[in-house]
Amino acid sequence: WSEANLVKVTPDNAGCTWAPESIYDSEKGMYMVFWASKVATDNYGMQRIYRSYTRDFKNFTEPEIYIEDTVSNIDTSFIKESDTYYRFTKNEHASSIIMEKSTTLDGTFEDVATYTINGVVGNSVTGYEGPTAYKINGENKWCLLLDFYSQSAGYKPFITDDISTGVFVSGSDFTFDTKYRHGTVMPITQEEYDALVAKYPIDPPAETGDEIFTLDFNNEDAVPTLGTATVNGTLTYEDGYKGKAAKFNGSTYIDIKGADGTNLLAGLDTFTVSFVAKPDTASNASWWFYAAPNTTQQTYQSEKYVGVLDQNATITCERYNSNAQARPTAASASYTSGAWKHVTLVHHKKSFTLYVDGVKKSTASTKVDLQTMLGENPVVYIGKANWGSGEFATGLIDEFRVFNYAMGADEVAEKYSSLNE
Repeated sequence: WSEANLVKVTPDNAGCTWAPESIYDSEKGMYMVFWASKVATDNYGMQRIYRSYTRDFKNFTEPEIYIEDTVSNIDTSFIKESDTYYRFTKNEHASSIIMEKSTTLDGTFEDVATYTINGVVGNSVTGYEGPTAYKINGENKWCLLLDFYSQSAGYKPFITDDISTGVFVSGSDFTFDTKYRHGTVMPITQEEYDALVAKYPIDPPAETGDEIFTLDFNNEDAVPTLGTATVNGTLTYEDGYKGKAAKFNGSTYIDIKGADGTNLLAGLDTFTVSFVAKPDTASNASWWFYAAPNTTQQTYQSEKYVGVLDQNATITCERYNSNAQARPTAASASYTSGAWKHVTLVHHKKSFTLYVDGVKKSTASTKVDLQTMLGENPVVYIGKANWGSGEFATGLIDEFRVFNYAMGADEVAEKYSSLNE
């Protein structure tokens, strides 16, 4: 990639420049760059879509209004198929995504009359923004990605096999490693993909190290074979994934430490946590693993911890170092409710990856390294997080292990396989 350069395209009286995109205008032989702005003329009362033309992305024509309505419009995006431009725009008043079409970029755009999302008139479906559309490689299908911002969920895919009808249904078999928003999808060749992966590896390199905590509950106690542990409350024991498992009742947790009571995670740049769990109920907030700088109660948007939350048939791995900011991205994966699942969480210095049953499910990045976040003497719990008076796990946990290094994908798969031998 070339170095980025900063270009002023908005009017002098603009208050913002939102969601810029570009499309090639073959009639003019130039790129049309467009975005949303509020301006001082109406005291910044309404968002309009502005545009400017360029041939080299260095020199731009004077900005002009491209889309103006009686209400604010933002997040315009195009896809061209045959001789038709399809335009998706968020109507701020209705909080919905409009789909229009025209044979020229400067022509009159009209609504696509049959536009629906899961059988509902598309212009009435709310809670989404930031549309982007693309044709799926090797298939006669098109994907419309919408940012499910109202649920802070990032992109949700919708598929049609005829872009001209705009009849979209929820897509399946989509996996995103993190919460993407306001992006652009472009096709690349296998050669280009291989070159990108070589230059920018998908996963940090695997490390080697030691297992520093092991608790399998097979003796119907919470005495680890590596490390030390203190049970707060009462545990019972049942048949587990392998041997016996500990039953958490919603008020019990285990405070775990290293050998001779030393702190388990202090000083580590990377680590791996692995366990097998089955919650009693899918809806309960079961924290199987939690580590924080101290025992202080967490505060929303000022939270500072790493943890594994099991709730609503979803495993969510969080690593927060917030300071009155938007909540950072988490790594998560859904699973079959009521079933055992093997969870491995690999923490790198600036990222973390979730594996379920030995398979990589999700990766998230963070700007703060572990030592900065956890400090010199972090608390480490099984079965509890410091939200309010405590949020506790209910259900079974087995084969809980901690390693002082970041495992690679092959080792994660190998350890899952050996656990099932």
